[in-house]
Amino acid sequence: MTRPASTTSTARIRYGHRVVRADWSSADAQWNVEAQRTDTGEIVQLSCTFLFSCTGYYRYDQGHVPAFSGQADFAGPVVHPQHWPADLDYTGKRVVVVGSGATAVTLVPAMAGACRARHDGAALAQLRAVPTVAGRRRRRPAPDTAAEHGPFRHPV
Repeated sequence: MTRPASTTSTARIRYGHRVVRADWSSADAQWNVEAQRTDTGEIVQLSCTFLFSCTGYYRYDQGHVPAFSGQADFAGPVVHPQHWPADLDYTGKRVVVVGSGATAVTLVPAMAGACRARHDGAALAQLRAVPTVAGRRRRRPAPDTAAEHGPFRHPV
């Protein structure tokens, strides 16, 4: 059955808005949200009882750039993936990708071939605090009772 767009869940999604602030009101049992329209800059006030946030941990207009000792002495370009120049040529260069998040998971394999394209010492390295594990999870039926997976183990 096809529902009119005004009654579907997607009709309530606010595209083209940037959340500026979200505050929980215990007295009203709701979220009070201040958002800015990206097309006009207008500030709008919204409220809801359920707020789902999936924006990540950084600002889209200015990614996280950690301070590195000696960075000012580095002669090469320092590039953030959010501001990647279209004309950046790293073919045959020695490159370090800092981090292990989703961007690094896609950058490292994509860049590896070009960085190894020449045999003059070009290399690609990934500097990270903790390893990233990405892979396919084996599906199996959920246990029927807590006794089957133990009191402190989350069923898979």
